[in-house]
Amino acid sequence: MFAEFLSDNGGMNYDIYEKDFIILKGKIDDIISGSHNIEDAIFCTESWCAGVSNNDVIISFSYDETYYEFINIKDFQYALKTWLKFIKTTPSLEASVEIELNEPVS
Repeated sequence: MFAEFLSDNGGMNYDIYEKDFIILKGKIDDIISGSHNIEDAIFCTESWCAGVSNNDVIISFSYDETYYEFINIKDFQYALKTWLKFIKTTPSLEASVEIELNEPVS
C-alpha cells in the first residue's frame, strides 16, 4: 500500500506531490523530535491518505476505510526521504531504489 500511496499521481508527473511530501516529511521529522503536534500531520493523494500518530503512520484507501496498514513512523520517514531523493533522479530503466523497513508492515 505504501508504494501506491507514494505513486498515486492521478496520471500526472511523479513529482506532482513532491512539495506536499516534503511538507509531510518535515512534520514527521518534527513529531519524532517532539517539536510538532500530530493534529495536522495528515496528507491525502487522489485515492490514499497517510495519518500520522506518535509511533505509526496509517496508510488508508480513501474509498474503503477497511483497507489500511500501519507503518512505523521512523520507517515511514526513511521511505519518504528515500522516495523524495529517487524522484529527483534522471529517469532511467536502470534506476531503482530498494527500501528495507526495520519492522514488518502490518
